[in-house]
Amino acid sequence: MSYLQIDGGDYYVDADGNHRTCLAKMLFHFTGGALLPGVEVNRYRLDHDAIALDLALRARGYEVRPLSRKVGREDNPGWMLETFEVDFEVKLG
Repeated sequence: MSYLQIDGGDYYVDADGNHRTCLAKMLFHFTGGALLPGVEVNRYRLDHDAIALDLALRARGYEVRPLSRKVGREDNPGWMLETFEVDFEVKLG
């Protein structure tokens, strides 16, 4: 099962998991369980300033190519955190 969360909001089924989620909820209800192995949760934080800049440049007729570069990664048992730097390549359209 795979879920995603954007900017600390609601969780969404990302891939393969609707029926298993329902079954897990019922199983937890009847057994008092709390752990479900094989679940992946991806949390994303959007750079809203970069998105606004991209939209503003495109509205003014520029061709914008967003660039993303991984600048860091932390690993611990059970979780991983990757950090990215956002940049733009801009051309007059």
